[in-house]
Amino acid sequence: MKYRISPVWIISFSQWLVILGWFNFSSLLPLIQRDLLLTSFQAGMVLSSFQFGYLLSVILVGRLTDRVKPRHIFIVFALITGTAGIMFAQLANSYWTAISLRFLVGFGLGGIYVPGLKYLSGLYPSRERGKVFGIFVGSLVIGSGSSFFIAAPLTALFNWREIILFTSCTAFVGAFMMFVYRLDPEPKKNAARSFFQSFSMIRNNKKLIQMNAAYMGHMWELYAFWGWIGPFMAFR
Repeated sequence: MKYRISPVWIISFSQWLVILGWFNFSSLLPLIQRDLLLTSFQAGMVLSSFQFGYLLSVILVGRLTDRVKPRHIFIVFALITGTAGIMFAQLANSYWTAISLRFLVGFGLGGIYVPGLKYLSGLYPSRERGKVFGIFVGSLVIGSGSSFFIAAPLTALFNWREIILFTSCTAFVGAFMMFVYRLDPEPKKNAARSFFQSFSMIRNNKKLIQMNAAYMGHMWELYAFWGWIGPFMAFR
């Protein structure tokens, strides 16, 4: 079956739909904090629980992408993201329910970006991957930014639970798109390595260590800075 739309646009748009749940908590934090009677410390812990869930998910998914079709991983974790977001909108009524459910949202979103890159790298030759990855990464940035752009203005019309619900349900649309678009790269045989063998390879590669150190700085900007800039601007 031939598709007229290039796979990069399908998965990028699907990612955008799922990523809308990324910063919807941060964009609505003043309202959620007041409604759930959260202290500033507790609000920070809820935000951190999301990041912790994402971190654990990426560690798991990084291993899975060598064994399971990336498209399937994307679909499953998009469903987790949407379900956890809906549960947050419906069930979050205390500090502990909020921290648990945002952890699940972060865990779900951890299975979107990395499998997406793996999926595209298998579909496109190396000479095209620069442009393809640029489009895909751009959809991540636009999607996470859209959490603020879409969620915050809707507070004039809806309560925060309805907004969380809306920006979570879009994840199911993204999962459905990837389910319908049944195009998978040819499987590649990779040398099986244990976690410790992989860690040893990284430890002995100085350039890779430098690249990961630089990426850690980017992660601070993405998760710490982006997660708090909205509340900071609201309360300054």
